[in-house]
Amino acid sequence: MAGRCWRPRPDAAARLALLLLLGACEPESDRPMLASYRPGAAVEPASLVGTWRCSDLNPYPDQPHQAITTTYAADGTYESTSLVPKRGPLGPIQVTQRGRWSIDDARLVTSDVVTDAHAVDGNTSTEALAKASAQVVDAMSAGKPAASEVLRLDARRLTLRPADVADPPVIGCLR
Repeated sequence: MAGRCWRPRPDAAARLALLLLLGACEPESDRPMLASYRPGAAVEPASLVGTWRCSDLNPYPDQPHQAITTTYAADGTYESTSLVPKRGPLGPIQVTQRGRWSIDDARLVTSDVVTDAHAVDGNTSTEALAKASAQVVDAMSAGKPAASEVLRLDARRLTLRPADVADPPVIGCLR
């Protein structure tokens, strides 16, 4: 067989191309499956004003429960607080974000976000990590508004999904 080149048969080449395409696909999420949520109709900003207690409806299996309380003020400002539970050697961390909010059709848009985080138990290593993490979050989001699709909004319930994010959580909130 000297002087002959190996040439893949068309069916072998097609299988190789399919394998390469499948290898480039994102893996499926570890998040629990939820009923399909679709973005809703345009949102009236006044219906969002108030205090909401929120959590992920489909957290990753190893993700600890985390409750977030967010207050949207009528003047377009918001404040969000949460307690990140102790995890491994890190103690619990209190996180507060403040910024501006607006509605663009069926999306909640936040901007001008400032994050503060500190160790609840006073642990100096946790405190240093909390402060550094808050600075990184602010630096990465500086000048870039973030949007969430409003999937449901009524007098008692708010359901959101971050937009333009790979594998986003669905966030459920109650008044």
